Amino acid sequence: MSVELPPAVATYFASVMNHDWDALRACLAEDFERLGPYPEHIFPDPDGYVAFLAELLPTIADHALTVDRSLTARDRCYVEITERLSVDGTPKVSHLCLAFDLSPDGRLRRLTAYLRRT
Repeated sequence: MSVELPPAVATYFASVMNHDWDALRACLAEDFERLGPYPEHIFPDPDGYVAFLAELLPTIADHALTVDRSLTARDRCYVEITERLSVDGTPKVSHLCLAFDLSPDGRLRRLTAYLRRT
């Protein structure tokens, strides 16, 4: 399935998967914040969030994100994703919904992550 995303949301996913931290930072507004699904995944500023991902993601084996579907309405984009990784050689799969709030200039103002429990 082909999913059309707002440019900043598409850049977000491409940057995360390619570990392109400069491109990721460029798509985040100055007042960006990241919320949920866990307390330790709350970041009140874009630089802290990018630093967190830059330190964490290169250490995760077999990390991959798949965009399953999305819905964009005005300044909000909801994206359902499947995240895959390996822990001690064991594959793990998580399903999440990410809510992106877009700023007037099109960059990401807020990212709220919801984990689907199975």
